Amino acid sequence: MFKKTILLTALLTTSSVAMAEEWKFGIGTGFFGLNIDGDVGLNTSAGPVISPLDLSSSDVKDLMESAFGFTGFASKGQWKINYTVAHLELEQKANAEISDTGQSIRSKINFVADTLDINVAYQYSNGFSTFAGIRNTSHEIEFDFSSPEILIDRDLESDWTDFYVGVSYAKAFGSDKVWITKVDAGAGDSEGSFTFNTGLAWQFSKSWAASIYAKHYSVEFEQGDMGDSDWYFYDASEFGAGLGIMYNW
Repeated sequence: MFKKTILLTALLTTSSVAMAEEWKFGIGTGFFGLNIDGDVGLNTSAGPVISPLDLSSSDVKDLMESAFGFTGFASKGQWKINYTVAHLELEQKANAEISDTGQSIRSKINFVADTLDINVAYQYSNGFSTFAGIRNTSHEIEFDFSSPEILIDRDLESDWTDFYVGVSYAKAFGSDKVWITKVDAGAGDSEGSFTFNTGLAWQFSKSWAASIYAKHYSVEFEQGDMGDSDWYFYDASEFGAGLGIMYNW
């Protein structure tokens, strides 16, 4: 939470400076079909467990309790500040009954992920841009399982911050459409992260733009050592396609 506060303060400060210098601004949101493929591990009363994580976009939709995200920018000349805020909560509940005894088995898993991402880009005249940024991710997991023989109640919070650098290329098609491709790589608290994003943006009016895009993000993070009470392992790829809408002024 402390790291998030620092990042949010930095965002608000740079935005205030940008406003004083009469920068251009934009803010938008959209829909994203998220898929997750990888492994997740945590320590339980029965010992450390690593489980495969394989969720299609339809699985994510079925398990979703809440989700929101928005992105924005402030730019002037060849400089541009970009930021993204995202939240996702998934929950799965299951109840079963042992036929011989009539005793019940209950389980619930609640997963919350929050992301705050800020970068600063410099745009060259040939369509290329270079950028550097900071990305904070937090995960909260609640796991409850009860049966006649065993009771597991586990809550865990983990967060990590990575610094990254990247490059993007924009290819214009006429005066109102542009194809943008971005790649970045980073590290810090994680073992390493990589992002690939490509899509078409359409400025269909003076103040509004729409986009269609594909994105792939992968990261490997481990908190503590296997067997520690707060051990957490996340090695996954998050990918999918999305539609966006942005208002700019």
